[in-house]
Amino acid sequence: MNAPFRVVLILISVNIYSQSLTESFQSTSDRSDYIKMGSIVSTADLIPEFRSNKKVIVSPTILNLNKDNTIAPIIAAKIKISWNLSFTGRLATYATDNRTVQSFGWGLMFKPGNQEDSSPWKFSIDSGSYRSFQKITSSTLKTSIYRLISFKKYNLIIGYSNSSIKANDYSSSELKDKYSIKENISFISAGTMVNYRSIKVVPRILINSNMAVTSIEFQKQF
Repeated sequence: MNAPFRVVLILISVNIYSQSLTESFQSTSDRSDYIKMGSIVSTADLIPEFRSNKKVIVSPTILNLNKDNTIAPIIAAKIKISWNLSFTGRLATYATDNRTVQSFGWGLMFKPGNQEDSSPWKFSIDSGSYRSFQKITSSTLKTSIYRLISFKKYNLIIGYSNSSIKANDYSSSELKDKYSIKENISFISAGTMVNYRSIKVVPRILINSNMAVTSIEFQKQF
């Protein structure tokens, strides 16, 4: 199976709906954390490669939601539409408190400047959602900005993101009414790229006042 066909399969698979495997949430805190973690995972973007001429990037990522040590594996793919615009699709499956969820999302990344000159800035907009049958519907819109800082042979990629979440819980529990949430979550991020043979290894951390999220990404470019 050639690389472009694999990418097509990944992008098609982002339409999979999630299935929740457990009973209703027991507390508002449990439910709120579940929604927020789903938002973070469903909009996880690929850290940008500022100097790449490749057309396709396939990237498995391991995301650690340090608030309760939840591990979320993500599969993402990015396709270059033009010299300054790329499309990203992602699929993630993770478990927390005996619940499992499959989330999906897509995004666009824009590079300002001109084709001959590589800009140190990049901007992205990402949308993510998940649906657990008769339990949760959620959607997130995230905007991000990235800046490349080079020092000798080392590159640091810093960023800032802001996410707007809308979610509803329709499950039956002691919390009798439908629960709705509208919230903004912001993160400052920092990461770098290390070449290992034909793979780019990308460690990154995202932090705000309430939580820290770490990830390690493995990019294969074609």
